[in-house]
Amino acid sequence: MAVGTRPACRVRHQTGDELKTPASDECPSPPASASGSYHLFVPEGNDRQERHRLVVVVHGYRRDVTAAIEPFRHYAHEQRAVVLAPFFPESEHYQDLGLNGGQHRADLLLLDQVAEIRWRYGLKSGAFDLFGFSAGAQFVHRFLYLHPGWLRSVVVASPGTVTLPTLDESWPHGLAGLAQLSGISFDLEAVRRVRALLVVGDDDVRTGNLNHSDEANRFGQTRLERVRTLHRSWCRVGIPHEYVEVPGLGHKLDKRIGALARRFLVDG
Repeated sequence: MAVGTRPACRVRHQTGDELKTPASDECPSPPASASGSYHLFVPEGNDRQERHRLVVVVHGYRRDVTAAIEPFRHYAHEQRAVVLAPFFPESEHYQDLGLNGGQHRADLLLLDQVAEIRWRYGLKSGAFDLFGFSAGAQFVHRFLYLHPGWLRSVVVASPGTVTLPTLDESWPHGLAGLAQLSGISFDLEAVRRVRALLVVGDDDVRTGNLNHSDEANRFGQTRLERVRTLHRSWCRVGIPHEYVEVPGLGHKLDKRIGALARRFLVDG
């Protein structure tokens, strides 16, 4: 299901080590109407006859899609993966999937893009991998709650706010009201089937650019405290996951988080 109308094909392709921008705004017609902008990293020598896997990486608050792709460039070559990085403008309120006043539904925009890329590159059907850091991690764990059937693995790295899998809290702090907002019911058993890695730096305690609302602060005053709250909540309801606190790391997408994410995806 597409939300809104699809603009001209606003997509930049990274092929190998070179960044290429299509010479024309015209794109092949995908099987369904897609929306939004994205960057794409396709390994050199991509062959439609090969069965590539798809990794989606979601940018943070600064909306730097190139930085989001960077930790997965070599992984894409080694694992024959195509890396998709959607771009969400501020109007989308993508962190909470656009369900609280966004112009479009960010989760559905992503699913449109996934369908388009699979069609264009002949990728494997079925579940894909999803990674997000900071604001991107807010999107990732909320997308997991709504669309577990689309996912093979998720990596949730240092989200600034968290949604607990409980009906005792209203969306986006919990799941109360989510079905009415989204038209999708939460399926705990399906969520449990998705491989999940939850990671945060053990020095991610500074509060710059952090939501300081009373609602957010109930789960902790820092990202570290809030991720620990999410970890305990997932354990409480039986959502299997790996949990890692990276020693000495503040709020930064550094090589250690990238290495943890790549190892986790390879092991799956």
